[in-house]
Amino acid sequence: MQRVEVLEMESIKTLLRVGVLLVLVVPLSGCSDFWCWPFDCSASKSSSGVEDSTSTTSTTTAPTDGGPPALDFNKNVVWLEGAVVADWPETHKLTVSFPQDWFICLNWGGTDTWPSAEIMHTSGTKTIKVNANPWVFVWHDNKWYGSTWEWLAPGKPCKAASAVAGDHIKKNPLKDWDGAEGEVVYFMVSSVIRHNNNRTNYQARTDAVRIVLPKDYD
Repeated sequence: MQRVEVLEMESIKTLLRVGVLLVLVVPLSGCSDFWCWPFDCSASKSSSGVEDSTSTTSTTTAPTDGGPPALDFNKNVVWLEGAVVADWPETHKLTVSFPQDWFICLNWGGTDTWPSAEIMHTSGTKTIKVNANPWVFVWHDNKWYGSTWEWLAPGKPCKAASAVAGDHIKKNPLKDWDGAEGEVVYFMVSSVIRHNNNRTNYQARTDAVRIVLPKDYD
């Protein structure tokens, strides 16, 4: 009987230690939302959007998914912010995945190396370091519209997939956009440029990757 009580006490102590660790580490992780830590973006369980071969930013390759025409920075893009990014050097290739069904991970080689800047956390109580912005390109009214939709902290390439939406883009005509299952979009990551502010004075981007959204993330 005493042994059972001891085991129960040890279990309670372990849970308390884990709780304290989460309270201490999550605020220090630089994440703007709690679920990007301790998330493993390389987790084997994932739900990836269908990606076709049209992943470059200036191409005449016909899409294979039956969706809108290929994205071409030189022809059919309306930039809702940061149009200068089109001329920035493409330094990395982007890989997009949707682990655990409710997250989006944008993995590229610069997440740990691109320089960072500090911005105010959404709580208004502290600053956090960011070094990149994720982009989404949406086919609307026979044009591709491109905008950032979040901030990325160094080494934290995952966000809630529900953030890929008009309420995070905050610009017309995409303010009310809500990605639907099967919709074709492009994703890209650039160094910091959200709100047209290149805070780090560093200019780099990934390629733009064509993705068929695997589900509606409302």
